[in-house]
Amino acid sequence: MARVAKPHERGAVFALANVINYLGNRVPAVLGGIAVTNIGLRTAAEIYALAIAVITFAALALRPNQVRVERHSATTAEIAPCS
Repeated sequence: MARVAKPHERGAVFALANVINYLGNRVPAVLGGIAVTNIGLRTAAEIYALAIAVITFAALALRPNQVRVERHSATTAEIAPCS
């Protein structure tokens, strides 16, 4: 991230990354606590595991497309004429 952001933007970029990290860890925990209270531990754990499985398989399904795009852009960069 530090390479992408300009020097005067780095503080804001890292602050945003920390906020996203915080929310990504806290929101599922809070929702899990609410779910356990309302529907029980076993059901909440099964739903939580199912959600993690769906997210994981979606990431795995999208990964080959990302690799394909990266290869295509690398090939295009090699073929592009220098001016």
